[in-house]
Amino acid sequence: MKLFKNFLKKIKTLIYPSNTFRDYYFFNQLENFSNKISNKESIYIFFASINFKYFSGNLKYLFIYFSRNNQNTYFLTCHRQIYDELKNESLKVIFFDENNFNNEDFDILARSKYVFFDYDFDVSRVNKYLYYLLKNKIKIQLWHCVATKKTNQLNTINLNDDNHRNIINLMLGRKSYEYILSPNNQIKITFEDNYFKPSISYLNFSSSKVDCFFDENIVNNQLLINVDKYAFDKIKDKQFYKICYCPTYRPTDYTQNKSTKWFTKLNFESLDSFCNKSHILIFMNFHQSDYDAFMEYKIEKKLKYSNIIFIKPFTDIYPLLKYSDCLITDYSSIYVDYLYLNKPIIFFRPDQKLFEEKIGIYYENLINCGSIAKNIDELINEINFLMKQPLEYYNLHQEKYKIALERFTVSYDYFSEKIYNYFKNL
Repeated sequence: MKLFKNFLKKIKTLIYPSNTFRDYYFFNQLENFSNKISNKESIYIFFASINFKYFSGNLKYLFIYFSRNNQNTYFLTCHRQIYDELKNESLKVIFFDENNFNNEDFDILARSKYVFFDYDFDVSRVNKYLYYLLKNKIKIQLWHCVATKKTNQLNTINLNDDNHRNIINLMLGRKSYEYILSPNNQIKITFEDNYFKPSISYLNFSSSKVDCFFDENIVNNQLLINVDKYAFDKIKDKQFYKICYCPTYRPTDYTQNKSTKWFTKLNFESLDSFCNKSHILIFMNFHQSDYDAFMEYKIEKKLKYSNIIFIKPFTDIYPLLKYSDCLITDYSSIYVDYLYLNKPIIFFRPDQKLFEEKIGIYYENLINCGSIAKNIDELINEINFLMKQPLEYYNLHQEKYKIALERFTVSYDYFSEKIYNYFKNL
């Protein structure tokens, strides 16, 4: 008899619990049941635990590698489109819907041994059914970046204070991982300061997503799922100089209203005009926290651009980075990955004072291995200089570039393979 049916028989109910007592009983029994039968088989689950439209980053590329090498590898999603696309490519995928959950999928999740994440996994951010089903697995956090400073100081918070329940759950969730993928030098600087204190080990491996830069099979076949197809075709056009612009996350309360958002103070029309005259395409990859607000602003102001392409939300930006000629960013850790391409980087920080005061950064992680611009005019000058005098630009920044690459790099090749072999031989 299937595990799912056994479980339902055990708790003597076929309906999803509704009141507090039955909630507690149901999830307690679910956790106990999963704990008793899990870790029997080396089944690997990759779960995009917050962004259910999300198929990118370390999670995507490590899943691809595991799928090629192990039949017991599954991607877990709560988003139907991702499920359909992966299923269409003959990749093993589980679609979760608490009102219509497949018995066989329940069996797989219950029996699984390892669960990989690259977003937070805690009771506030994950469907409770999945949370208690997966809670006692061996959890590996593939976190996607080096961080800005945290905005909540837990030493002033009472752990029983429900007014801070969300941040407390975040902390407890981060402390529950058995492993975390750690770029070089991040244990003390980033992870422990952001509540990551895994009970077993830091995994000192380079990021799996960098595989995209070196594996042509990833870029040229079905694994382009979640790439903006229009942008991907345009970025391979050799008649243009191609720049990826990737600003980092800014919290929703960073400014009080949309009219004071950081991008409203930038003259993108001037930048677009310069790009048009200079045969440049800029691929603007807004963080999802800003994308909708910018699109509303763009429509409201009736703004139109010819040479700035706005990337769709949840797009996998890494194949575009591979074909770009330059990266513009501010504080985003994407620059750490871009170092592997040995291409120019411009740090554009128009809201530097406000950002560094209100959000805070780890200056140890901020190695300015490229030019710096604080407004659109300075940005245009830096791009112009870079295009006209590339060798001089390179000579100006190559030493810091080498320092940055050495600081963050654990290895220079076989990124996913090393992680796979670690768990295979565990």
